[in-house]
Amino acid sequence: KRYMIWSDILENSVMRMVSDLSSYESHDYVVMNDQIGYKDHDGISFDITYGYKTMFAYFKESEARPPKISSATLQSKICLSIDCGHFSYAEIPKKFNRMMGVTGTLKTLPSPQKKLLTKVYQINRFTYIPSVYGLNQMAFAKDTIQDCKIEEKGNFHMALRNEIVDRLKSHADNKYKRSVLVFFESTVKLLEFYHSVEFATMKGDTRIMIEETSASDKEGIVRNGVTSGAVTLLSRVFGRGTDFFCYDDKLIQSGGVHVIQTFVSLLVTEEVQIMGR
Repeated sequence: KRYMIWSDILENSVMRMVSDLSSYESHDYVVMNDQIGYKDHDGISFDITYGYKTMFAYFKESEARPPKISSATLQSKICLSIDCGHFSYAEIPKKFNRMMGVTGTLKTLPSPQKKLLTKVYQINRFTYIPSVYGLNQMAFAKDTIQDCKIEEKGNFHMALRNEIVDRLKSHADNKYKRSVLVFFESTVKLLEFYHSVEFATMKGDTRIMIEETSASDKEGIVRNGVTSGAVTLLSRVFGRGTDFFCYDDKLIQSGGVHVIQTFVSLLVTEEVQIMGR
């Protein structure tokens, strides 16, 4: 009787609870430090929730053996979730009087995305400005066997390992090694290669960066990734927005940083972003 005036709201909440109970295991989440988080760009966010799916995930992980979630944390997550409204980030810009954006892949945007900018968001003026970092010194022999290779699945790990070793060699007449960044389609494929027999002899000197890597560790990996002889394995999310700055003149003279992409991008924009790390 106390909550009769809220009966419609409560009924809707219970219906969503039942629905989420049957599907909560289908959404990906990460358990870290007595919390459940979700992949967000190139990291893990513990502020994101997916309705009751998140709550039931807490129940599941608290019942694991050994428990991954404490009883105290579980109790703090048990509640009724009441929707107070909805909004769309995609609709908010339409309310602005002026819009300005910056991107390094404007020239490679697919036609549907360009049409979205002009027709939906009324962005009709595009300006191309030279990079503040100077002339592009990237060398990429596209559509050649030198820089584009297809390997049999059974030989992939060995071929990639040999490619890394070869790309570490200096372009100059010295023994100063280059550095190599290797981007993988997923964390699973990255770890498969990292733990493979073919890569065993190089594993100890190699750093990996995935979404679960802590912010402090990421800073160190990014900083050390552009030093002589460094090999860094990264998941594809770091192909956008993660900048590697090389201040080592000897490394630059030896050929600089080499980037290897181990998968084919569906969009040219992603490929351009990964090249530009």
